[in-house]
Amino acid sequence: MNTKRNGRDFLKKSGLFVIAALLVAGTWVSWRYRDELRVPLMNLSKALNVVHPRDQVRCYVDSTIDGKHYLRMKLAIPCIDRKQRLFLTRNLPRFKNQLVMEMSQPEMKKAAKNRDFETLRYHVIKILNSISKRPITNVYFEGFLYG
Repeated sequence: MNTKRNGRDFLKKSGLFVIAALLVAGTWVSWRYRDELRVPLMNLSKALNVVHPRDQVRCYVDSTIDGKHYLRMKLAIPCIDRKQRLFLTRNLPRFKNQLVMEMSQPEMKKAAKNRDFETLRYHVIKILNSISKRPITNVYFEGFLYG
């Protein structure tokens, strides 16, 4: 009976050793041939660098003008406090819809075509203040594409 127990213990230990060796070998192979396998490795530093500041709301607005031109704006809206940031975040779809509707106005079309950022900023702030309970004084353009 003692030999059966020793045999089972040996099989358990050797089975665990084989599994551990396969895990180590698999990890080494995936690391060594990661370019050929196209396995993305986690990079936490990149994820930590992309975190948005807590004192602003960022959004993209995509639109077409007369069905011919494409407009994409990346906006950063500074907020006074957490309540305003949450309120703006919840109401971003409403803001985007109103801005897209405003883009059909001749003044906005001309401003987008000529890249007149002051006129665009004025209209964006006007729309944001019509939605927001607290006044918004500035908007930053982080990206602008008109083509």
